[in-house]
Amino acid sequence: MVAIDPGFLEKIFADPADDNHRLAVCDWLTENGDPARAELIQLQCDGDQLPPV
Repeated sequence: MVAIDPGFLEKIFADPADDNHRLAVCDWLTENGDPARAELIQLQCDGDQLPPV
């Protein structure tokens, strides 16, 4: 498991409703050898876009 840069986390915590920072982490994780975590975050972001049931 790779460590996520604290700068990414600060931006996510500063504006949790903005998926752009989370998606940037997805790209970074994919490029740095942790595609499973990237996929999990991607699925979470996709799920946020679904209409309520």
